[in-house]
Amino acid sequence: MAQCVNHPQYPAIERCEQCGVPLCGLCLWYAESGERLCERCAQGWKASGHTVHAPSEYAEGIEPTLRSQPAGWREGKYSGNGIDLAGFAAACMGGMLILSCVPFFNMLLPLLGILVGLIALIEAKRAVNPGRTRTLASVGLASGLAVVLVWCSWMFLLFGLPLIMAMVAGLKSTP
Repeated sequence: MAQCVNHPQYPAIERCEQCGVPLCGLCLWYAESGERLCERCAQGWKASGHTVHAPSEYAEGIEPTLRSQPAGWREGKYSGNGIDLAGFAAACMGGMLILSCVPFFNMLLPLLGILVGLIALIEAKRAVNPGRTRTLASVGLASGLAVVLVWCSWMFLLFGLPLIMAMVAGLKSTP
């Protein structure tokens, strides 16, 4: 469990959405638009004309956050290591392999990758690790777009080019 960057004796309840430092309730500032910030980032927001709320404005709610978290509590939605991630990747690949055997679904997989990648890219700021989410979403988006581009090129070579060649030949033969 992460500890507060300013108060190591307290567990962090949030991370600054700008710089990512772990914060306890005594250090957590809120922007009017809902972003959770450290004091340094909050002062930057305040200087640029945004409204921010200091932790002292909601002091009655801070005390419960300073206690240790219950046993079994994990920070964030994912806790694991590279081996866990490899298992997750294998499950995803296996699922996609099975779904690619379904007629016509294999043609929808790249579009699904583009859609999910785009949604993840747009919502990355709400992720536990926004940088990682942006990277993974970009990979999914780029690979989906690459497959669609290759598919469109293949369709052009298969149907479009012969059609164009037939039209040019027809124009040459017309007096």
